[in-house]
Amino acid sequence: MNQNWHGRYEEIINSLVRFGNVASRNSTLKRHYDKYDMDMSAQEWQVLAFLVEHADNNYSMAAIADSIGIATSTMTKYTNSLVKNGLVEKSKEKGNKKNIILKVTEKGSVFYAEVISNRVSARFQNFFEILSTVPDSELKVFSEAIDALAGRLPVSKSNEGEN
Repeated sequence: MNQNWHGRYEEIINSLVRFGNVASRNSTLKRHYDKYDMDMSAQEWQVLAFLVEHADNNYSMAAIADSIGIATSTMTKYTNSLVKNGLVEKSKEKGNKKNIILKVTEKGSVFYAEVISNRVSARFQNFFEILSTVPDSELKVFSEAIDALAGRLPVSKSNEGEN
């Protein structure tokens, strides 16, 4: 068996594996936000971020889950927490009552803006600095490569083992 199956991509594969493991380990942890007296997981944050960044569109829960790679079976749990905390509101889609549409609330928008300015931008600053020398066309290639890899990975237990 070829022990070096990744060839010249070894460094990036190792970085992706390391990142995936760190993200997985931290994904279920909830962070407490004193000012708002609430806890939020990484997945709940991702749902909120998606809604803020796409506030002009009507995305269903299923479409959001698919877009950010969260299992639809757990999307309801994250949504209910966001609704309970007043960050998101749910409504039924006109013409298709099965589709639940999510919208960020004013509180959710304010909370998101505060967290981005205080914590998240600092966390990504080094990452953005490293990528600042990479041309936009190459950034697109990186994104496509990561998306291609993610498309081959199971999102939930129901499809594990698929290739």
